[in-house]
This record gives sequence, structure tokens and C-alpha cells, in this order.
Amino acid sequence: MAQKQSQRRGGPNSPTSSSSRRKATPQVSPSEVTYLLHIAAGHLAAMRAMMEEATHTLGATINNHDDTPTPRELIDKADLLTPQQASGIAVRDEKTIRRWHRDFGIGIVIGGTLFIRKSKLLAHLAHTKRSAE
Repeated sequence: MAQKQSQRRGGPNSPTSSSSRRKATPQVSPSEVTYLLHIAAGHLAAMRAMMEEATHTLGATINNHDDTPTPRELIDKADLLTPQQASGIAVRDEKTIRRWHRDFGIGIVIGGTLFIRKSKLLAHLAHTKRSAE
């Protein structure tokens, strides 16, 4: 009786057990293998060409770094104001100037300190004056 239960449950000696069944392996002809290797080689060659191009571009970018201005050179110190100075020029509250920075991007944060760009502040004031007219 134990033997019948073992067979019903698919025990280790049963013919339906997964260990006794062999999975069929697909047969691949040598010509198919050659074809697949040819495709893989083509993909590898294309990837190598892309890597060489990226390396060349990166090298050119690194070598030309002397021509590009650094962030410090892009910022004119005469154009920077503190929010308090900007509020005096705009005749607005300092909180309004900080809100304009947040909403319209008229300032820049350097080292955790907010500076208002005078050129952007004046452009914003001119724009708001024109839109009010």
C-alpha cells in the first residue's frame, strides 16, 4: 500500500518524477552556430566603435578644458547683490526678493549664501513695470 501511495504522490521512484524525465535539448546545426557567432561579432564590433568614439570625444573635451571658462569666470562680482541691497534697489521687502529668487531665478546661491544678480533683478523689474502698464 505504501508503494501505491508513493506512486500516486509522484514520489522519487514514480515514473512522473521530474528527476527521471529528461528535458529535450534543442539541436543546433553548426551553420546556425556560425551564423549566430557572426551576428554577435558584428554587435561587438559596433560596440567597440562606439566606445572608441566616446573615448575620443571625452579626450577632446578633457584636452580643451583650458578654453572653457570656469564657473568663477562666468560670474561677474559687480553683478552680485545681497538680498538686502537688492531690496533697497527694488524698493521691495527682502522677503519679496527671496520669493522672486525662488519663483523667477533672479539670484544664485554660492557657498550657501544667496546673491541676487543685479542684471536679472533690473530685467525683472522692467518686465513687471511693462506688464503693469
